[in-house]
Amino acid sequence: MLSSIFIATPLTGYEIIESLQNKKKPDNIKSVLTMTSIKKGKTNTSKFISWSKNSGEFQLMWFIGPKQFKGTSFLNVKGNMTMWLPSYKKIRKIGSKGKNKSFMNSDLSYADFDIRDIDMYTYKKNDEYELYDNQECYIIISFPKNIESSNYSKHKTWISKKDLKPLKEISFDQEGEPIKEKIFSYTKKDSLDIIQSLIVKNLQKNTYTTLNVEDIKLNTDLNIDYFKEINLKRIPK
Repeated sequence: MLSSIFIATPLTGYEIIESLQNKKKPDNIKSVLTMTSIKKGKTNTSKFISWSKNSGEFQLMWFIGPKQFKGTSFLNVKGNMTMWLPSYKKIRKIGSKGKNKSFMNSDLSYADFDIRDIDMYTYKKNDEYELYDNQECYIIISFPKNIESSNYSKHKTWISKKDLKPLKEISFDQEGEPIKEKIFSYTKKDSLDIIQSLIVKNLQKNTYTTLNVEDIKLNTDLNIDYFKEINLKRIPK
């Protein structure tokens, strides 16, 4: 009697990242976020409305608090970023050199809002799985092919093996030193995994920022044509 033995071929790092990006996602997300930064014992909290589409390729944010930030807004269209600064009454473009700067005095940089093109990176997968938050994880290290144009030299990401969710990521500066850690938490909405909170730690300055997501609405009537500079000055009601 003949029998066949099928041995599953392990996924490569690229295939894991590709599967992650191909997971079902909402067409658009509308939410309200609270951002709290802790630096030198001082706490700064701000609140903003966020609209995004196409997995974050298109983003609009309007700050509604505190008073000194109210009316400031941010537009990201496929990596082309602009901000409306009401105190100066002008729109400022964020160039490639400015993307490594702090976003609104937080531990996020503008570069953290860039959506990574998976074909602009090479990938290494660790042979061993690691447990993080009691979940077995793939460990994927992503290297930018054009490091001169990147704000980071590599990213190390813990991705849950069970449901392909990034749980933690450490980014490294151009000298190869760890500079930033991100920790992700999720909620289920319409059977989809949606980020509920994000902790961003600056490992070199020992500061951190938390983002908490509230009032999440998925798949609303949001046209891609809305993501234009003219709407930076129009805070949604």
